[in-house]
Amino acid sequence: MLVLFETSGGFAIFKLLKEKKLKKPDNLYEEFESPEKAAKLLKLIHFEKFVDMEDALATASAVIKNKR
Repeated sequence: MLVLFETSGGFAIFKLLKEKKLKKPDNLYEEFESPEKAAKLLKLIHFEKFVDMEDALATASAVIKNKR
Protein backbone atom coordinates (compact mmCIF):
# COMPACT_ATOMS: atom_id res chain seq x y z
CA MET A 1 0.00 0.00 0.00
CA LEU A 2 1.24 3.49 -0.83
CA VAL A 3 0.73 6.50 1.44
CA LEU A 4 0.71 10.11 0.21
CA PHE A 5 1.91 12.72 2.72
CA GLU A 6 1.85 16.45 2.08
CA THR A 7 4.49 18.66 3.70
CA SER A 8 5.25 22.36 3.36
CA GLY A 9 8.15 21.40 1.09
CA GLY A 10 6.34 18.99 -1.21
CA PHE A 11 4.65 15.61 -1.49
CA ALA A 12 6.12 12.36 -0.16
CA ILE A 13 5.05 8.90 -1.29
CA PHE A 14 5.77 6.10 1.16
CA LYS A 15 5.36 2.35 0.90
CA LEU A 16 3.66 0.85 3.95
CA LEU A 17 5.77 -2.15 4.92
CA LYS A 18 3.49 -3.61 7.61
CA GLU A 19 -0.13 -3.31 6.48
CA LYS A 20 -1.35 -5.37 9.44
CA LYS A 21 -0.50 -2.39 11.68
CA LEU A 22 -3.57 -0.65 10.21
CA LYS A 23 -5.87 -3.21 11.84
CA LYS A 24 -5.37 -1.41 15.17
CA PRO A 25 -5.12 2.27 14.15
CA ASP A 26 -5.80 3.57 17.67
CA ASN A 27 -2.16 2.94 18.61
CA LEU A 28 -0.59 3.68 15.24
CA TYR A 29 1.05 6.85 16.59
CA GLU A 30 3.31 4.63 18.72
CA GLU A 31 5.01 3.42 15.54
CA PHE A 32 6.29 6.98 14.97
CA GLU A 33 7.81 7.59 18.40
CA SER A 34 11.30 7.41 16.89
CA PRO A 35 12.79 7.56 13.40
CA GLU A 36 13.98 3.97 13.80
CA LYS A 37 10.47 2.69 14.54
CA ALA A 38 8.99 4.70 11.66
CA ALA A 39 11.60 3.30 9.26
CA LYS A 40 10.37 -0.21 10.07
CA LEU A 41 6.84 0.76 9.04
CA LEU A 42 7.39 3.07 6.04
CA LYS A 43 9.87 3.38 3.18
CA LEU A 44 10.18 6.62 1.23
CA ILE A 45 9.56 5.90 -2.45
CA HIS A 46 9.55 9.43 -3.90
CA PHE A 47 9.57 13.07 -2.80
CA GLU A 48 8.28 15.74 -5.18
CA LYS A 49 9.62 19.10 -4.01
CA PHE A 50 7.68 22.30 -4.64
CA VAL A 51 9.58 24.65 -6.95
CA ASP A 52 8.73 27.75 -4.92
CA MET A 53 6.02 29.28 -2.70
CA GLU A 54 3.79 30.00 -5.71
CA ASP A 55 3.96 26.35 -6.76
CA ALA A 56 3.12 25.22 -3.21
CA LEU A 57 0.09 27.53 -3.01
CA ALA A 58 -1.18 26.53 -6.45
CA THR A 59 -0.85 22.85 -5.59
CA ALA A 60 -2.58 23.26 -2.22
CA SER A 61 -5.42 25.17 -3.90
CA ALA A 62 -5.83 22.44 -6.51
CA VAL A 63 -5.99 19.75 -3.82
CA ILE A 64 -8.62 21.68 -1.86
CA LYS A 65 -10.77 22.31 -4.94
CA ASN A 66 -10.83 18.60 -5.79
CA LYS A 67 -12.04 17.69 -2.30
CA ARG A 68 -15.25 19.70 -2.61
